[in-house]
Amino acid sequence: MVSRTRRSQRGAPDTIDPETLPPPMRRAYERYGEPDGSQHRPKGDGAHLYSRVSSEEQAGPGRTSADEQLRLCEKVLAGTGIPIIARWSDLGFSGASRLGERPIGRELVAAVKPGQIVVAYRLDRFSRNALLGLADINELRQRGVGLLIAADHRWIPPAGAEFDPLSEFNLQQGVIAAQLERDMLISRTEAGRRALILRGYWPWSVAPMAGGGNTTGLGSSWCRMTTSRRSSSLFDDVIDVAPLFRRLPKL
Repeated sequence: MVSRTRRSQRGAPDTIDPETLPPPMRRAYERYGEPDGSQHRPKGDGAHLYSRVSSEEQAGPGRTSADEQLRLCEKVLAGTGIPIIARWSDLGFSGASRLGERPIGRELVAAVKPGQIVVAYRLDRFSRNALLGLADINELRQRGVGLLIAADHRWIPPAGAEFDPLSEFNLQQGVIAAQLERDMLISRTEAGRRALILRGYWPWSVAPMAGGGNTTGLGSSWCRMTTSRRSSSLFDDVIDVAPLFRRLPKL
């Protein structure tokens, strides 16, 4: 997958039908009508919409693709009077990196100006690393740039604007949860790969002489021994090769 930048002319929807929003977005939108609603309403001279997917699978049908993320970011601006300046998409890049380390993210950081805002669909689309994500958010805020998360209408104002302690705590909690989700996905994937290796499979296919994945016979023992030797930096399995030599024909 490659990165791309998509720019648009100024303009944003003027009205929004709350019934067309997903439930979390609808509840957050209705919060604007509450007494403290003004501090949750985004303010800015223009908006940069940002989306990110890390794999082709995420960009496929039925998933929240980069285009779908941008569409939901447009919806969240309805009625705010904030014009859309540009759309930016990082395709095939991990959220565990700094925004400025991604090709399109780097261009966004250079293009956004004080008084403008950045809109992302969810916090995990902006960052999946707690320390790096909070550093990026703080850097934007110090530059006078606000951040709006579309999925829950989470408004993170520039530095110096009103930002109550509970909202700041929720922000930190959200970024930590995004990293936790990523770490758990990686952990489960590695556990599944380890289980396949122990059953006589290579990480990506059936190993040579593995007997169709059967866990008995010469093929399985050979697979375990060879795979363990080649992937010792990833797995700490201790393989007993004595059964293998017992099954070799006597010369």
